[in-house]
Amino acid sequence: MGREELATACAEAAARGDERPRAPSAWGAAQALLRLARLLWREETAGSLRRLWQPGGRWEALADLAAAAAIAWGIERAAGPMGSLAVPAGAEGHAWAVYAEAVGTGLSRHSLHHLLGEGEEAPPGGGRPGLLHTDPDTSFAMARSLLEEARGRARYAVEGALRVLPPREVAALGLRELRLWAEGGAVWAAIAGREGLLGPFRWEPAPDWKGSPVIPQQLLPTVHLLLAAAYRDLTVAGEAGMPRRHRQEEKAAAAPGIAASRAAGAATGRPLPQPPRRETLAQGTRLWASPRERAVVRRAAAMVRGHLRRLPWGWSPSTDALMAAASYGIPVPPGHTFVRPHARGSPGEHTGPVTARGLAAVMALLPQHAATGRTAP
Repeated sequence: MGREELATACAEAAARGDERPRAPSAWGAAQALLRLARLLWREETAGSLRRLWQPGGRWEALADLAAAAAIAWGIERAAGPMGSLAVPAGAEGHAWAVYAEAVGTGLSRHSLHHLLGEGEEAPPGGGRPGLLHTDPDTSFAMARSLLEEARGRARYAVEGALRVLPPREVAALGLRELRLWAEGGAVWAAIAGREGLLGPFRWEPAPDWKGSPVIPQQLLPTVHLLLAAAYRDLTVAGEAGMPRRHRQEEKAAAAPGIAASRAAGAATGRPLPQPPRRETLAQGTRLWASPRERAVVRRAAAMVRGHLRRLPWGWSPSTDALMAAASYGIPVPPGHTFVRPHARGSPGEHTGPVTARGLAAVMALLPQHAATGRTAP
């Protein structure tokens, strides 16, 4: 096996998490490692490794090697179909991971600029936005329930760019805004937090989404839950669940379609199936639920804290439990039940019709201090 073949084989094994091939000698291993360091910044190599990636792959080792190569050879920019990506000093490994994600998943120039942030040419920070962790089993179960609801009840499809601003309780998770780009059925996302930017990365609205190498595994449940909840509210509730931030932007909404969204740098949507008169979701920045719904969800979340309970294997929630959860706008994920809150008044006194059920689901799983909008002790 030649030096380049050995370097490629080692990189592919690292991406998949397989055992690396043996080098004929220490000198051969050093040569292969040096060759691999140069190959990592090639578009075809970085893209191929991203497509081969599997959970458990040694992606951080590849990013560290790419960082060493960038420092040693003075690499300041990486080019591909998405344009030119700056490689900032001190964040070379993270920049390579974003570069591999971009060329490996097909990010376009417009989508990358939107996800990084207007005017940004490099991924800020180190990809750690400071998100709080949520319970993995409950988060994945809730995400699965929300995505099943989106698949069965979707009325809208989203194309182009979106910015979603959460209420303060969800912001307490460390989320400042969600940035989404949808094109041809594919969805990319970035999570802007208090301490940096997580992404961009390719997301799939599927229960078995395996994640992305740019997402730390401990954050995967929280990330998947947030995106599933937002996706459900966008595709099922539409304008009712995700209203425009500024009324004047609604009047300037353009025709739907990816071409229009690219030109305007905004998001468009269309009802599915199309009615005789096509309705268009307004473009631009969106609030995650209206102020009225946020207040309803906030009161409901304060009442139901801790009332999603995991059931023993093989058990199912009762009809009464499901109906009670529905009255609070809370989806019940598989393997869980809903326990009525011990609070004065009936559900009707504290809640109302909730269209942003994805937001209600996220709020129901927040830590106590976040759900009530208070600071943790």
